[in-house]
Amino acid sequence: MIIKVSIIIPVYNVENYLEDTIESVLKQSYKNIEIILINDGSTDNSKKVCERYAAQYDFIYLIDQENGGLSKARNIGVKEAKGEYIIFLDSDDFWEDNLLDILRKYLHENTDVDYLFFRHFEYFETTKRKKERSLNIDPEIINQLRGLDTLSYILDREKYFPWYACLSIIRSEFIRENNLLFQVGRNYEDVLWTPEVFMNAYKVGFVNKALHVYRRDREGQITSQISYQNLRDSIFIADYWMKKTSQLNREDLKVKIMNNIIPRYFYALWFSGFLNKRNRKMILRELQDHCYLLDYRDTPIQKLTYMLISCFGFALTSKIFKSAINIKRLLMK
Repeated sequence: MIIKVSIIIPVYNVENYLEDTIESVLKQSYKNIEIILINDGSTDNSKKVCERYAAQYDFIYLIDQENGGLSKARNIGVKEAKGEYIIFLDSDDFWEDNLLDILRKYLHENTDVDYLFFRHFEYFETTKRKKERSLNIDPEIINQLRGLDTLSYILDREKYFPWYACLSIIRSEFIRENNLLFQVGRNYEDVLWTPEVFMNAYKVGFVNKALHVYRRDREGQITSQISYQNLRDSIFIADYWMKKTSQLNREDLKVKIMNNIIPRYFYALWFSGFLNKRNRKMILRELQDHCYLLDYRDTPIQKLTYMLISCFGFALTSKIFKSAINIKRLLMK
């Protein structure tokens, strides 16, 4: 089967990494591709890098837009994509050499798959160390399951399954039929998007190989920062999935999804003490307004957090965790 693959790469201020990303795609042995670069209002030399590649290769296209965020850039890429399948690639990450050929062979043998996911490496920028991430998931069992049973099995085996959108190839028609676009204006957009994909897919596949390299702890990485928006969006995501799963007729799956998602609410509390006074006050109000999410506490640390809130309130509990985190950081030095 000859399929065309659209690779969507949103670009924002990554001049030091972008060439590695694009070159990792160009090195692939499978060549029936198009690369869609969406420059999201970069203020460094990223746009010039994009222009150079777009001028050199007729299958590389550049879309230039004002800064609108990762979700908006991906959505534009989806609308412009001409391939039968789509892969998202972040502009600071890169691929193993044989990714596309491995995925093509799987799809050739499993033509009914809507969504195919795979494992990844983590590359730590500060130490230059590469670590393979495993998943306790059996591809043969995945191949036998359909619909929500697939997601239930995955969360049984991997309670904190990572929802990275870049660790998959997805049928373009499936995305458009189900209107599976990314929510604009939110960080951690993958946690809103990927579970929706699983919930809508009839047939999911899994390649038990690490094919994507995810770059960690680079300077300027948005999701690694403690900010008001990140903590606010963490609360939003927990609340979104609480409301979304309430529509499911399967209580077992609702519990599994919430056990995966609910740590984000607790993270917002644990790290709220590191915000400035004004932002901390706003986050504490958000946490109080969504205190019903505490009912989904599952782990010992979450249950301890609930006890502290019950005894001392949100503000003092925030200060307690700030002190505890600072002590832990000192001991780790």
